Amino acid sequence: MDIATFIGLVVGLGGLAGGFLLEGAHLSSLWGYTAFIIVFGGTIGATVVSYTMEELRKVPFFVKVVFGEKKIDYFSVMETLVETADKARREGLLSLESQLGEIDNEFLSRGLQLVIDGTDPELTRSMLEMEIEAHE
Repeated sequence: MDIATFIGLVVGLGGLAGGFLLEGAHLSSLWGYTAFIIVFGGTIGATVVSYTMEELRKVPFFVKVVFGEKKIDYFSVMETLVETADKARREGLLSLESQLGEIDNEFLSRGLQLVIDGTDPELTRSMLEMEIEAHE
């Protein structure tokens, strides 16, 4: 889990508990099912109102991304790069198109698709750098 996710959870829960205490209530009141329904029901309702169904269907994926471990098999990525570079050198860039479906790493697959499509190298680099920055 990313440290920002942890900090966000602590700040959110701390704000909820702090506001509750400032109003003179006891924290034990937050542990009842009524408080749970109010807090989480309201949060889920506000979220559903704010997004389209198409976006909401992506929530399980993003929950896995946020709370899951980001394990990248660098050896596998390196092996794929070497194989594709060798194939491109021997058979040409267009020969890589049939191999795109077999590549598990989406970032690498998108980068190769840009190269196969003949996108300007500087534009390809810029697009991939923007994607990296967006995920950091």
